[in-house]
Amino acid sequence: MSVPFVAFTLYAALTQVPEDVVEAAQIDGAGPRQRFVHVVLPSIRSVLLVVVLLQVIWDLRVFTQIYTLQKAGGISKDTNLLGTYIYTLGIKGGDFGMAAAAAMFMLVLTIVLTAPYVRMMLKQEED
Repeated sequence: MSVPFVAFTLYAALTQVPEDVVEAAQIDGAGPRQRFVHVVLPSIRSVLLVVVLLQVIWDLRVFTQIYTLQKAGGISKDTNLLGTYIYTLGIKGGDFGMAAAAAMFMLVLTIVLTAPYVRMMLKQEED
């Protein structure tokens, strides 16, 4: 679903890597792997972090596709994700307390995963 966004964003980030820096690393004797690890990755780190963070958040929010496939004959207990598990607990099972606890876990997980990015953005804003 978000693969085109990720692909285009990473491609755009890769086109912004200064060619003269990559060429200088090559002249200094860095191999392809060293150039990628020590020149390219640090250049696209912030974009990569945002893309990975957005991908994780999108993956945590997947519900419709999984629920539809489960209704079409999939084995629900083997294919549950957090969203479908919360729905199964609360709506199908009537255990609203457990569903609320699972939803709070999902919220805390999202906050824990996004905290480093927010911290980095605030640090960049101060500089």
